[in-house]
Amino acid sequence: PGSGFPELARQDQLTPHFVQTELAVPGLMGLLLAGLFAAVMSSIDSGANSMTSLVACDWLGSRKLSVRGTRSLCGAFGVGAIATSLLVPSLGKNVFDIIVTIAGALFGPLLGVFALGMFVRRANAAGATAGLAVGAAGLAIVACTDISHFWYGAFTCVPTFVVGTVASYLYPAPEPHALAGLVVREPKLDALAAAAE
Repeated sequence: PGSGFPELARQDQLTPHFVQTELAVPGLMGLLLAGLFAAVMSSIDSGANSMTSLVACDWLGSRKLSVRGTRSLCGAFGVGAIATSLLVPSLGKNVFDIIVTIAGALFGPLLGVFALGMFVRRANAAGATAGLAVGAAGLAIVACTDISHFWYGAFTCVPTFVVGTVASYLYPAPEPHALAGLVVREPKLDALAAAAE
């Protein structure tokens, strides 16, 4: 109240309201909506294509998919994105809350694993997996409380990093040549080769 913005049922309706009332020039509204749809479609198709490439090249490795197989996989990712978008409104009252909730839930553990691999020389796959499991448990616990969704990232990133570090010491350390140039303050592969000579 008093901000100058109209009273709307949802905060998300402010942009459509502005388009309908202030940009009600013939053709301009359609041009803006076409630009919005183009931006959304470019994000969705690049995401579906990159996930298809990830599965086809990295996960399947030696098994080659046919063109029809990769198209089917890309279509499945597209259908999954549509199904997910139908469930997203239940995560919050407006787009900003939804984005913060999803980012905290997904990017927190990702940051924890990234920091683990970047700063801990002893980090390994088993430790990272244990850290991710604890980060997911932390998310499940904090989601059932009254803690703000702005804290989801902290409650997933920190446990992932700490437990991943501790768990990594329970398993064999990776070979030094596998860490060359990947961990902070780890010598590059050329320096290791020169030292070996």
